Amino acid sequence: MSEGFHVHGPHDHEVEHKAHSGNPMATRVAVMTAILATIGALISYQGGATQNSALLYKNEAAIKKTEAFDGADPDRHRACGDYAAHAP
Repeated sequence: MSEGFHVHGPHDHEVEHKAHSGNPMATRVAVMTAILATIGALISYQGGATQNSALLYKNEAAIKKTEAFDGADPDRHRACGDYAAHAP
């Protein structure tokens, strides 16, 4: 990537001029947009944490289910076709 010319178009110049003009409506819109973006990011973060917790609980339940199955009646393993667990 070359560090060549930096040219502003007429639209860029107008936007920059309006930003420095002190328009209270534009300032309010910018602040509200920043607040809403922050709230959205926090809700998204909390949603991700909730999904991670649910996955952790699901994995713990699967581990407990496997432990309960392993401690069950040995004939039950034979019915399921797991002969390796009872091999001499």
